[in-house]
Amino acid sequence: KIINTTASDTTTPTVGSASPTSAVPGQSTTFTASVSDNVGVTSCTFISNGASSAATVSNNIASYTTSLSEGTYSMYFKCSDAAGNTGTGTSVTVKSSKPQLSVSTSLPKTTYYPAENLEPKVTVKDPDGKIVIDAKISGILTYGTSSKYLSFFYSSLCDCYKAWHWLDEGSLPNTYTLNVTATHASYQSAGAIASFTLI
Repeated sequence: KIINTTASDTTTPTVGSASPTSAVPGQSTTFTASVSDNVGVTSCTFISNGASSAATVSNNIASYTTSLSEGTYSMYFKCSDAAGNTGTGTSVTVKSSKPQLSVSTSLPKTTYYPAENLEPKVTVKDPDGKIVIDAKISGILTYGTSSKYLSFFYSSLCDCYKAWHWLDEGSLPNTYTLNVTATHASYQSAGAIASFTLI
């Protein structure tokens, strides 16, 4: 007598949530989820923003490798066993975004007089703390209702970006604020602020 065990199997596969929940645009990322079943999972599908792709399953792990564009995605795995029972993992939100730059700016002092030279310095680092030497730095010096754009350049002597601004004799006493922004094609932009008083 032959007994068809799959015909009497009504147990739905258990599927975990997809991970990781973050990715870098343009880089290959493997998404995985734990799977289990009383008989065994035979196939899995990876769903990203409604689009389905065949996933692999081995040693109770479903996986799918893809490269994402920048944006936010809704992802989950759906798996089936030999009897056709289907289990669906909880949908997770995955954000694909560029790493964040870290920016700091410093001034030699906080009080200046007319006819002095202002020499701000800006340090830019990646998420691992490594100095970024090819960022683009924009700086705006504001005082009252006026503003002045500063031009920064990278200096290997200080591992930083530098600029110069002459505070001419006609400069008025005020609180001056320097807003700097660092941009790079591979990272999210970031900014920093420094202030000084002209007396």
